[in-house]
Amino acid sequence: MNQPAGFWIRSGAALLDGLLFLVLGFLCFILFSESAATKLINSLFDAYRFLLPALWYGYTVGKRALGIRIIRTDGRNVGFWNMMRRNILGGLLYLSPLLIALIVCYAILGQQNVELFLSDKTVWLESDAGIRLVDERTSEVHQIEGLNAASIALEIGTFSLFGLILVSGLMVGIRKDKRSLHDWVAGTYVTRSRPEDHDRLFPHEEEAVPVDKVNI
Repeated sequence: MNQPAGFWIRSGAALLDGLLFLVLGFLCFILFSESAATKLINSLFDAYRFLLPALWYGYTVGKRALGIRIIRTDGRNVGFWNMMRRNILGGLLYLSPLLIALIVCYAILGQQNVELFLSDKTVWLESDAGIRLVDERTSEVHQIEGLNAASIALEIGTFSLFGLILVSGLMVGIRKDKRSLHDWVAGTYVTRSRPEDHDRLFPHEEEAVPVDKVNI
């Protein structure tokens, strides 16, 4: 792999991208209503993650400022499918421990208790007997069973999520190829090489001559 970019320069590029969207978000909320600004920011963020690198040689604004870009492991430019895998599948990989923990919590607590947890019409009561939920609409009191087990599952899922993020960062800092977990999922890596280097490594092939014009 050609000139892989390390942890600090990638972190700096991510910081610049974050600052850019902080400014854009601030401007959108000044110029538009809250709902319109939220929709606009979400649309811009999706286009920024998925489309911009696929159309701009693997660059984002932050990466371009620091002279790094995302490319495929074979040295070719990334496409839309690579960015989909990098952002969606990579994100699901990081979130998988928490998603599993939430499923376990749902199985332990049951649907009714989960709905009560999420309702804004629920009052919590703590006593020596444990935690009870009171439904304000019906005044029914529900004793929560398995809350400790559900809390432990949620804590394990949360720590595992941050553990995967830490492992991914260590991979970028320690490994020779500087590839993170989401790079592995997408078949990509971040490089300091320029688009001109891509053109040199993969020159345009000459157009094939139609069969009916070949002299036989």
